Amino acid sequence: MDKRTYYQQREVVENYDSWRFGSPGGQYVDAREKAALLDLLGPLDRSARVLDMPCGTGRLLRSLGSAGFTSVVGADASPAMLEQARIAAPSFPAVEADAFATPFESGSFQAVCSLRFLFHVEQAPAFFAEVARILKPGGLFVFDTLLWTPRGFLPAIDRKLGGRLFCYSEARVGEMLRSQGLTVQKTIRVLALPSLVYRFLPAFLLRPVGWFDRNAWGPLFTKAFVLAAKDGHPGDPERTGPPNPGAPAPGAAGAEGS
Repeated sequence: MDKRTYYQQREVVENYDSWRFGSPGGQYVDAREKAALLDLLGPLDRSARVLDMPCGTGRLLRSLGSAGFTSVVGADASPAMLEQARIAAPSFPAVEADAFATPFESGSFQAVCSLRFLFHVEQAPAFFAEVARILKPGGLFVFDTLLWTPRGFLPAIDRKLGGRLFCYSEARVGEMLRSQGLTVQKTIRVLALPSLVYRFLPAFLLRPVGWFDRNAWGPLFTKAFVLAAKDGHPGDPERTGPPNPGAPAPGAAGAEGS
């Protein structure tokens, strides 16, 4: 089963948040991820037009609203995920869209956020190209990249959670972004343990684990959040063109993932 099909299954969607974020350790991961992303968005004007893609069940949409953003759009390829997103954040539109060929006009957004998606993508430059197309000059792109994972040695877990993951180092991410006219501004490393491990941690261990996460040796971290900016300055003319013709690799998902 490919990932796009996997994340359209109603059972997968209905259990998505509880499986990943329902435990004390899962709640810790959820909070750390969203805090890192919002920190990188930093001083962005709260009236800026922001795209959350893929928005999954709407967990980031809801947090963007709580952070004061007023013009947010969610996009996802899974109708079942979009149903959940509209419940989680009813004040924001959530539209069905392929992350590699969106329906949005060039230069539509001042920021694009993408949480838990890149590690499902084998052809990352095609995704980055579409993000660059829909961003305004000087616009921000905030996302996470998986630095390492033990999942390749655990095929049963891979099958349960939708299939293979792809790891991209910060250096590789920087190269791919530059090829699409995007430049890294800042990175934040988070989670010194694989995210799934946190799900099974008892609550009394979260304080020492939190200390470890703040003080771990750099290469131990499993994930990095990246802030990139589109080359140019606000107000520069847009280069118009058709949506990105690049297609995702087989199995690439359009929904927020594992």
